[in-house]
Amino acid sequence: MATKYVEFTGPVRWAKVWPAQVDRKFATDNAGGNWSLIMTLDDKQQKMYNALGTKNGAINEDDLAILAIKAKKKGKEVDAKIGDVTFRRNERHPKLGDLGSPAVYGIEEGTSIGNESICTVKAEFYPYTFEGQTGTASRLVSVKVDKLVEYVKPSTDTDGPPVF
Repeated sequence: MATKYVEFTGPVRWAKVWPAQVDRKFATDNAGGNWSLIMTLDDKQQKMYNALGTKNGAINEDDLAILAIKAKKKGKEVDAKIGDVTFRRNERHPKLGDLGSPAVYGIEEGTSIGNESICTVKAEFYPYTFEGQTGTASRLVSVKVDKLVEYVKPSTDTDGPPVF
């Protein structure tokens, strides 16, 4: 498979796409930290995404049932929906070097993208070989915010979910 660039449009959650929002929780020497967002794809886009052949397809009913069981064991609620896909972009690539954050369009730099904002995400799908295994991987390239739901931090006197 040659490298393909594909765009998906839909609601996003937990968007961390600005340079200052790099997540280094599971950073490695090779990849560094990453930027990411979760997008809920409609049926047509789910089929298109799954046909690209990545290891992890869009979340389906079976996946959601398993996630619900795991969440219940931990006393939490599941934070996933059918059709969810996580797009990521690492800081570095072993062969490409520093990648930098994804390009963001449609809003002022630094504006927090709240859950359920409608975005068009461009992702790169490319073949890889790692320790003798081959497959297709994806990388977040850009995010265009079509309809912003700006994130507003909750007041410090509550422990509830983010306020939109």
